[in-house]
Amino acid sequence: MRRYIGILANQYPRPVTRKELASLANVSRPAITKITERLYPVCDIKILLINKGFVLKTDKKSASQIIGAFLFTPTFGEFHRSPYVASVLDKLSLHGIISKALPEYSRFFTEQDTTFAAQLSLQVLAEGMKEMGTIELERLDQKEYAIAFAMKIGPIIEHSFSSLHRFVDQASLMQLLSFRDKLFFLFKALLEKQIRQMRILSTIDDKTASEAYIKVYLHTADFYLREAFSKFISAPIREVAQKATVPYLEEYSNIGQFFKPE
Repeated sequence: MRRYIGILANQYPRPVTRKELASLANVSRPAITKITERLYPVCDIKILLINKGFVLKTDKKSASQIIGAFLFTPTFGEFHRSPYVASVLDKLSLHGIISKALPEYSRFFTEQDTTFAAQLSLQVLAEGMKEMGTIELERLDQKEYAIAFAMKIGPIIEHSFSSLHRFVDQASLMQLLSFRDKLFFLFKALLEKQIRQMRILSTIDDKTASEAYIKVYLHTADFYLREAFSKFISAPIREVAQKATVPYLEEYSNIGQFFKPE
């Protein structure tokens, strides 16, 4: 089943007839006839009736089932680069979803930033999946995916991060460091918002004293946030660059080196 869906994903959005699918899969027409009913739930029936060809659905439910079918296979790396996955991500509008849930996000990140992060995440995830082998699922069932993913998430993440250097060059390193800076200023903005809403400040009548307290809290938050980013983000990025033999200057570790809000 995966084999045929993979072919349709690579041919997307062009309708693929039964005859073409048999040829592309190098199987007989009767073999396609046997699996036709199993393809119906994930294919657009209207297009099938009009054009007599299979085209994968891109609605949320179908897309999650289709993509989920490849998550635990060595072919996920090839599948995630298919026109189908690109179309699903574009339709999903990940940047818009995040910005709607977190309005501050769009102050610092562009659609290009979000796309970069999503593509890099998929590449790294695909590498992690490659080492995990294949889990055979009898049907496209989301509950089965959830259970399988929960069982393998630890090893997948571990291998994914250890392979990150394979996808980093000088240009992507600059993007990664810019993303780090933007993430820092996003967190800082969110912390400032929370600090200014602290209940203890409402007990201080003197506005000057209140602002003084806020200044101290903001300075403290900035200090510890920089410490955390240095240890948990900048240091790992530096290790990735060294592993990828990409030049990494000392100043690259400085927050704000690649992005500062206006």
